[in-house]
Amino acid sequence: MQKRRCCFIGQRPERLASSEEAIKTWLDMQIDHAIRFRNITTFITGMNIGVDLWAAELVIRKRLSCQVHLIAAVPWTGFTRTWNMYWKNIYKNIFNSADHVHIVSEHYYPGIFEDRNKWMLQHSEYMIGYYNGDSETVQNMIQYAGALHIPFNVFNESMGGI
Repeated sequence: MQKRRCCFIGQRPERLASSEEAIKTWLDMQIDHAIRFRNITTFITGMNIGVDLWAAELVIRKRLSCQVHLIAAVPWTGFTRTWNMYWKNIYKNIFNSADHVHIVSEHYYPGIFEDRNKWMLQHSEYMIGYYNGDSETVQNMIQYAGALHIPFNVFNESMGGI
């Protein structure tokens, strides 16, 4: 049975050289491609600042024109406690708009982000990402996707794409 799901991976905005507008434009094209050519119907976001939340906002907008769903994969309850209000509001809107919320744990523990990321890939058949080329987390996701034979399109700013 096909999952018809796609997860997102990426970095926080302060680590990226590209503008928010440029990243969102690229993500929007990749989401359209996943829907049209890979028959993706459900997207999974890791709910972190930057790429995760931007991609989730785009998926929510796509609901106006097509049948797509959003799963919010939240690392732990209280994950956003230290965030500023701007990002907390975006998070809250996405959390409330998600078709399903998966909370990895009620509490933080070392390795929780890795567990969240593995859960997202284990429940996906495709991955879209955007990063600066210098992220162990994204590299680990790429390797794990390869081990699971999950195709991906991850834009690497340092290489112009991979």
